[in-house]
Parts: sequence; C-alpha cells; structure tokens
Amino acid sequence: MPRKVLLFLAVVFSVAAAGALALVVLDLVIARPAAGDVFITVLNALVAFVLWRRVLAQTRA
Repeated sequence: MPRKVLLFLAVVFSVAAAGALALVVLDLVIARPAAGDVFITVLNALVAFVLWRRVLAQTRA
C-alpha cells in the first residue's frame, strides 16, 4: 500500500481511538457501563498501532 494511504489511515484510526477514549471517560463520569466503548477503543488503538508500525517500516526501507 502507498505510504500516504497508510499514513492517512494511521491518523484516522488514532483520532478514532482518542475519541473513543473520551467516550470511555464520559461513561465513567456519568456512571454508565463503558464496556462497549472500551472494546472499540482497544480495537481502534490496535489498528492504529499496526498502521503506524507499517508507516515506520516503509520509512526506514
């Protein structure tokens, strides 16, 4: 995949993970179950991590 596409996706998933983390904090503040938002946060963060690793690997190569 082209580097620009990977970089774009990495940024998008990083922002999504940050937004989902904000929802987890909001859930905890208003005493609402946060399990679903935690799951989404973990998935977004995992995808962002993998994409950032690929971006860095292509930069080094």
